[in-house]
Amino acid sequence: MLTFLLKKYALTITQEIGLIFALLVAIAWVWQENHLSAGQRRQILLQKPLLNIFYMVCAILVFKGMLEDSHAVEAISRDLIRWKVPLMPICIVLPFFVGGVVGLTIGFVGTTFPILISLIQSAGEADFMLPYMMLALVSGFVGVLLSPLHLCLLLSNEYFGTPPAPVYRYLRVPGCVLLLAGCLYFFLLRWVS
Repeated sequence: MLTFLLKKYALTITQEIGLIFALLVAIAWVWQENHLSAGQRRQILLQKPLLNIFYMVCAILVFKGMLEDSHAVEAISRDLIRWKVPLMPICIVLPFFVGGVVGLTIGFVGTTFPILISLIQSAGEADFMLPYMMLALVSGFVGVLLSPLHLCLLLSNEYFGTPPAPVYRYLRVPGCVLLLAGCLYFFLLRWVS
């Protein structure tokens, strides 16, 4: 019934609605268990750091939606193929770029993996799907870790009052090591298969 109404009136429910609903239920339960008054609840909700975090989350989700609706990832993929870029660099660059732009793992997986799967199959490399997907996951994850929109990093910096620059100095080397290890593992899987 709900699906019919949504289709009829062209309404869509975002993927995050379940998470938002669960979060609201959990907050209401905590407030109820701790017997918070309406004034205390209002004071909590109107704290400036909380409002900043809420704005940050909304902005990231809106940006993710804009990236998906603009089909920018598909355009980048078409350009890489037109320029005859080999499949391995595409599996590194595309998820890394999208992960860095979106800052969410589900964002780069949902937008790049369907494209990469079709590219891998059309290139006749379907037997090596697992190594390519592993490489794409590692490179996209590194992109998320180094993203200025990475939600966990933003929230941690906000909470601890830390500017991002010193944190990125510590993330550079592990990010490079993770990407290098993913590439080496890719070659190992290709060689063994």
